[in-house]
Amino acid sequence: MNKYSLYLQALKNEVYERIEDEKNKELIKRNALYGVKVIKSLPRELTYDQSVYAFHLTNSIQQIMSQLTPKEFMNIFPITKDYKGYKWDIKDYYSTMEYVNKLDQSRPIGEEIDKFLREYMNEEINRFSIAILRLMSSIRRYEGKLTIAEEWASENKIETYQKHKDNKGNEFLLDKKGRTQKITKPRPKHLKVVK
Repeated sequence: MNKYSLYLQALKNEVYERIEDEKNKELIKRNALYGVKVIKSLPRELTYDQSVYAFHLTNSIQQIMSQLTPKEFMNIFPITKDYKGYKWDIKDYYSTMEYVNKLDQSRPIGEEIDKFLREYMNEEINRFSIAILRLMSSIRRYEGKLTIAEEWASENKIETYQKHKDNKGNEFLLDKKGRTQKITKPRPKHLKVVK
């Protein structure tokens, strides 16, 4: 069994248990943890129906997360101990703590969950957020629309490519105009041409 199947089964077991005891905070915490693990371990290639199902599952997981207080959330998903955000102008421990400290620590996150996830610095939460974007792009592609990144690139007049493999295993890039370009891999530096 792969990680996705294991985490999905654990989440299902927790959700069925939660139906019996609605007020059990420990179950909500476990559901949030298993939910994030399910989504971040999704297979790369999904069908349209699988993508839609997974996207709806992410919404349910976010609803579960919204029932947690910031303190409970930090206990489940500790803030990454990266302190150099000021140098690169990115999120780090300090900027995350600054945001979290502005919130009421005794109240559930609630409607702020989307912003909370964007501002929060944790590797699993980052992968969860990326998986949501990947699912949205997958659904858009199946519906014949541009992915989120392709739409942004076209608005900014940036050319995009898709990577493909032929039946011999050779990789090539395909642009929107149908032109192809072979991918050549650089020779490792430790290998030299013998003459």
